[in-house]
Amino acid sequence: MKKIILILIITTISIFSVSAQQKVLTLTLEQTIAIASDSSLQAFVSKNLYLSSYWQYKSYKAARLPSLSQNTTPISYNNTFIKRYDSQQNVDVYRQQKSLYSYGSLVLSQNIDLTGGSIFANSDIGFIKNYGDLNSSQFTVIPFQIGYQQSLLGYNGFKWEKKTEPLRYENAKRKFLYQTEEVSETCVQYFFN
Repeated sequence: MKKIILILIITTISIFSVSAQQKVLTLTLEQTIAIASDSSLQAFVSKNLYLSSYWQYKSYKAARLPSLSQNTTPISYNNTFIKRYDSQQNVDVYRQQKSLYSYGSLVLSQNIDLTGGSIFANSDIGFIKNYGDLNSSQFTVIPFQIGYQQSLLGYNGFKWEKKTEPLRYENAKRKFLYQTEEVSETCVQYFFN
């Protein structure tokens, strides 16, 4: 019984291996180059390096567009003990302080390549409520504020990026084209060998 099962297994394996060996694929030069450009490891690496440079360049371009951001602290509750000096008794006294805080701001900003700074416009609103001995509520509002901020020391990073990023992207495009041609050249050599 074991011999019959063994003979059946060997026969089945040999039939599949013979049928697998009989498949011969005939390709033209163009088909070979297309398959290699799509499926080879070198093409995969060069395509992903190019895509990385492409998205880095897109990120650089996006940083030059105006940006709108929102900063919020919906609720912040603090329950702390604060050390205070009591001058009448000449001792330090610990007092409990409870507060509820909420804050929100909206900021529109634009980077300026020429100067290396950014111009902004923002609006802020805040609320704080103290509990305990100092039971009070307070609102703070800045309806509209416009300003300019820039680092006084250092170099103008925006100006240098404006010069270097397009060159990096152009270099990445050329490398991608060169490596694609290398894949095609290798395919031609293997095809005719």
